[in-house]
Amino acid sequence: MKLAEFVTEFSYNQFVVFDSGIEVPGNEWTEDHSNQGFSKNASSVSFGTLLDFGYAHVQVFDRQYELNSEDSRVIEVPFYTESGTVHVEGPEENEPNAVSVEPGQYLLTAAQKANFDDETLFVCLHFKKAEPGIAKSRIIVQDDDLNPPVRLLE
Repeated sequence: MKLAEFVTEFSYNQFVVFDSGIEVPGNEWTEDHSNQGFSKNASSVSFGTLLDFGYAHVQVFDRQYELNSEDSRVIEVPFYTESGTVHVEGPEENEPNAVSVEPGQYLLTAAQKANFDDETLFVCLHFKKAEPGIAKSRIIVQDDDLNPPVRLLE
């Protein structure tokens, strides 16, 4: 089921998904983080984007991601929300977009594709309930800009 749909601004090649209880949602980026396309902790994840800056058309679902041949980059990470309110925003945006989900552990999948002609990003976020502590991050679809380390940084 689709939980939300909105347009959000992103910059510095990233957007952030985080639990509303996180005071400082940004994550530190090292070269390895940039190469793998994300930087995260338990309740906050910064996803690297296909474009430097602009607007992203975002759809949020409460189901597992299904492979789509149009997606250029797909990354799945464990994600925990204590509050049940998840924010999605660019690093400089003042008003985050809030999405309600049931509190708990998820596999969060971010699927991206871009229209490079008009510099528009399309993002689908999928929240699939998961058992705590079992899942690990993985790159499902790797674009040419990613060069992940052998072991992804959690």
